[in-house]
Amino acid sequence: MTAGSQSRPVYELSGVAKSYARGNLRALDRVDLTLREGSFSSVIGPSGCGKSTLLKIMAGLIPPSEGGVYLEGTPSQARARTSA
Repeated sequence: MTAGSQSRPVYELSGVAKSYARGNLRALDRVDLTLREGSFSSVIGPSGCGKSTLLKIMAGLIPPSEGGVYLEGTPSQARARTSA
């Protein structure tokens, strides 16, 4: 058992996918991720693998096409961007 595995989940993604109609592109496909209190995580990978898309979904800037995003157990919704 690793350190921090008993700590509570703070942020969870369950089956998160993101598709874009233009170009028929599937940027993410069924991502499951749990970030626990006190843990350190990083997102790495080659250009074009979906890192920015994942982080935008986690930040609430764009909604996932499928799956759920939970912040401290509460469903998180992407915030609609409004122009002033």
